[in-house]
Amino acid sequence: MRSLWRRLDRASLAGIAAGLALELQPFWDGGLRAGFFVLLTSVVLQIVSSHAAASAAPATAAAAAGRD
Repeated sequence: MRSLWRRLDRASLAGIAAGLALELQPFWDGGLRAGFFVLLTSVVLQIVSSHAAASAAPATAAAAAGRD
């Protein structure tokens, strides 16, 4: 499960970069609107995935040590 959250975390960072690139490009008029929604979605995903990964980490460490 931790691997899933790590992948979502990396995908959200890539989405933030893509959203910013869409917002700042001068060639497509719809880029500002599309970039805003990509950026908004990616930021929400970043918040959720980073909190979920942080809460899943201690449980995984405790299970690996045999302390359920």
